[in-house]
Amino acid sequence: MSLRDLSAESGVSMGGLYAYFDSKTTLLKMILTEVTEQTRATLSAVPDAISSNPSAHLDWLIDTHLKLTEAMLPWFTFAFMEAKNFPAAERRMAVDSEELTEEFFAEVIRRGVAEGSFRSDTTPLLPSLIKPLLQDWYVKRAKYRRRGVSLSDYSEAVRLVVHQVCDDQG
Repeated sequence: MSLRDLSAESGVSMGGLYAYFDSKTTLLKMILTEVTEQTRATLSAVPDAISSNPSAHLDWLIDTHLKLTEAMLPWFTFAFMEAKNFPAAERRMAVDSEELTEEFFAEVIRRGVAEGSFRSDTTPLLPSLIKPLLQDWYVKRAKYRRRGVSLSDYSEAVRLVVHQVCDDQG
């Protein structure tokens, strides 16, 4: 979308748009920064009662991330779908944002392994596998709507899959 297209779609004049940002790249940086900061703030706000239990914390992260993407759907979808077309610096910002999310999951999984809540052989790739499951919810929404899958149903399914991989079996 060009700034001219954005102007027409939003009803804001070109001059009005340029009062806020000087280029499409500036707008892109603003969107990526907002998505990243909202993700960081939201996933950092784990309730104390949950943070001490790695299993509950992991469930909370999955559910909270899905709810965040639901609340910020256009932002997340834009960042995901357009990342390949971003200039190099902004593409790096998008990758860094994804890695930030993965690190929240990795920290909880490492703690769960260290405390014996999760299997000692839980793959360190699990956070990288969780992220695409979360992205699938907002990227392929039509598929889930057609199937009558609710956000809570999807969250429960992701949690079940993740726990099959990492829960201590004995």
